[in-house]
Amino acid sequence: MKIKWIFFLSLLFSTSVLFSEAIQIEFILGKVYKKDKNEWKILSKKDVLKENDILKIESKSLITLLIGEKRIKISENRFLSIQELMTHLENPELYLKALESKDKIFHKISSQYQIAQSAGVRAENLNQEEDGWIENENEAASKNESMILETSKSMFAESNYQEVISFLESKLDYIRIPENKIQIVILLSYSYFQTGNYDSALLYLLYLKKEENLNNNQRKEVLSVLLCAYFSKNDFQNALSLFESSKDFKNEPDLLFMAAVSADKTGDRKKALYYYEEILKIQVKGSFADMVREEIKKLEN
Repeated sequence: MKIKWIFFLSLLFSTSVLFSEAIQIEFILGKVYKKDKNEWKILSKKDVLKENDILKIESKSLITLLIGEKRIKISENRFLSIQELMTHLENPELYLKALESKDKIFHKISSQYQIAQSAGVRAENLNQEEDGWIENENEAASKNESMILETSKSMFAESNYQEVISFLESKLDYIRIPENKIQIVILLSYSYFQTGNYDSALLYLLYLKKEENLNNNQRKEVLSVLLCAYFSKNDFQNALSLFESSKDFKNEPDLLFMAAVSADKTGDRKKALYYYEEILKIQVKGSFADMVREEIKKLEN
């Protein structure tokens, strides 16, 4: 029995060593961070990357990883899960392009909430006991809720997503005006999405999906982020089903791209080909179109 345990431990140790050796940092330009518990610490070439690590690549920054024989360049403005990357080593470029598409969709949608900091109310400790809270609930509910909304928008504009979550989770039960509640739940779901907590993001996004008071633009935005959340969780079947049930997605190249990848991942090559070909009807030139053509060739072979 003792021999078996020694063998098991040695095998476990050798596996972890092989894994750590398999991921090497070849090059870093600019600022790249690794998440350490609840903090982001700047990454250096000497650091060892592990499977559960999450990276954040800042604007105008770049990191090159060597994973086995694969050399993978990852550029700016991106959160990256090493675990997810390891599951897409057969075609990391396609995976990174899918991440780029997801990021473009999210930032396009969330930009309307990223108001200037000066326009927001930085009442971080806003509550009923403080001066910022208006006591007369009947007359001033809308003002109180506007303060909450503007404060959270200001935090969101500064990319303080965890701060938005903590702030709004404590205020959500006080919101009475339906439109304000919708906007606050949208901000909550988007903030959870940006922190990589896709399960919590899905919880709020699915709530919003059932909300009857969403206007057409809000519904399209919520469904787009919902698709991105499914895709981020590698829930390709739900991502594909959502895409197919939404008429507004058909002319969006980045959403079409995620639909094509999702179809391929679920084994439906015919559908993947169809969506890739639809992209080329919208976007004929450029590196994106070239990658799509490469994927079409692979699927046709």
